[in-house]
Amino acid sequence: MNRNDMSRQGLRRSTMPVWSVATILVGTFSLTCRTQTGFPSTMTALQTSTVERLADQQPGWRLATAEDHTGNPQEVRRMRDSAPGYNPYFTTTAARGAEGPFAVALVRDTTFRVLYFPMRERGYGAPVEVAKAGWLREAHLRLHADTLRIAPFRSDVIFNFVWKDSTRSFRLIEDSSRDSP
Repeated sequence: MNRNDMSRQGLRRSTMPVWSVATILVGTFSLTCRTQTGFPSTMTALQTSTVERLADQQPGWRLATAEDHTGNPQEVRRMRDSAPGYNPYFTTTAARGAEGPFAVALVRDTTFRVLYFPMRERGYGAPVEVAKAGWLREAHLRLHADTLRIAPFRSDVIFNFVWKDSTRSFRLIEDSSRDSP
């Protein structure tokens, strides 16, 4: 593959400018640290490689990051202060560093796609597209057991999708409060 052709290389760490350098001054010494950006720090190596492979197959799409979030920057900052590594577009049911089902958002221009990756015996199953919309630029994802919640900031609406393993699909659960008089 031509190393100058970045259009087909997706999220490959070796070709993307995903490293930033921070210099920390301590007394008269300085320490330079390289930190990775672009992938949430809470993603495991297997989750990262799974998303990289998918991005290689989806030209033009990339992993959405907190920088893509335009809805409520103060809320994102507050969430990051209370939970380092918070990313509105990555969620998992697993404890930090453990493998488990996860969901991410990919973005191309102003369109977001939410993809769910079920856990299988040997890694992750094929991704399932849960939602595709431009308004996700102002939302965040949360995965609780078998329910994926997509919630826009500054809204009382939460879209709950329940995973059914037997059909390998999600079902949107209607908001029962709307049926009340």
